[in-house]
Amino acid sequence: MTFTQQANALVPAEPVYQLVGLQEVEGNFGADITVTKTNADTSALANLVTVRVAELGTGAAAPACGAGAPFGAGTTIGAASTQVLSTTVGAGDYRWLCFSAELAANAPATAAVTSTPILWEFAATSTDA
Repeated sequence: MTFTQQANALVPAEPVYQLVGLQEVEGNFGADITVTKTNADTSALANLVTVRVAELGTGAAAPACGAGAPFGAGTTIGAASTQVLSTTVGAGDYRWLCFSAELAANAPATAAVTSTPILWEFAATSTDA
């Protein structure tokens, strides 16, 4: 996943957002899904960038992903591996997620600081349709 809005130049207290759509394409079974941030950043940004995930519902049409999304508690990119969401998708259905990344308002003005790429695991377990 690539954050396309200001992703390479975060501005303090101005979150960026990325929509992710999941679809069960076989139409036979639904799935229980967990989303986990699987690694920790060790750069100077480790405790200054917070990521959050919001569920935006189901349906074929992509919803808006932004500040109005129902984000839960966030985790810093320096935190250890953390499950950030547990949800479901029905047989043949969609599930939409909105990811947010935000640089802390108190982040020092520094140029050319980069973080370790954050890895996300989407794990699904089949359920009866």
